[in-house]
Amino acid sequence: MNYSQSNISGDAGEYFLAYQFTKVLGWPCRLYGQDLGIDAEVEILDDQGHSTGDVLKIQVKSSQELIPTQEGKVSINVTASHVSYWQNFCLPVIVCAVDLRTESIYWNSIALTEDYSTRGESNKVVFDTTEDLFTDAAKEAFRSLVSPNQTLKIKDLLDKGEALLLQIPMNTYVDFADWVAITDAEQVLNELDVMVNELYLLFGQFAWKATIETRHKLAHIKEHIRRTKIYINAAKASLANGG
Repeated sequence: MNYSQSNISGDAGEYFLAYQFTKVLGWPCRLYGQDLGIDAEVEILDDQGHSTGDVLKIQVKSSQELIPTQEGKVSINVTASHVSYWQNFCLPVIVCAVDLRTESIYWNSIALTEDYSTRGESNKVVFDTTEDLFTDAAKEAFRSLVSPNQTLKIKDLLDKGEALLLQIPMNTYVDFADWVAITDAEQVLNELDVMVNELYLLFGQFAWKATIETRHKLAHIKEHIRRTKIYINAAKASLANGG
């Protein structure tokens, strides 16, 4: 059996990255024995060393020497299928380039909207040797990747939804005895429908934030909406028939 230079570089890069991530960040970094385009993951901790429940997926590309351009950029070639895989992954993904000669690590997040295509069928991820150099400053950047500002709105929307539910009767169609009560309830339902749609958009973009707890709360709100609409339709039919 031959342990090729490419195997040596690949393994050395992954081991070095896991060591540096654990040493610099103080967070657990786990290497995968086998991968389909993801080599490792780092678990995000808070300042007290407690897990936040979030993880960041990592693809590692190692080189014996990365030669910067005059603009201070280095790049690695990746396949189109890998880019598609990362962009459609259910968790945020970063690609790390490891320069084994200088023992430097550069990292870049994979954005859904960015075009990584270059000439031909190749793809390229570019790193700035200053701005994208891995340091302890990556800690806050990684936290922002797994919990971007947009996701903070999820809790606010769910809280708003539960507050709106309190404005709607929870019994049967007899709670909607007149058109005023029906109109008031339908206005609240319209607000709830907008809130639910916004949550679905956020969950579609940040799937890892659709936790069991948030899904349970959303399901409760949707069931209340469904039931209330049934009661309102029954009340409308009764009123139309002179009830």
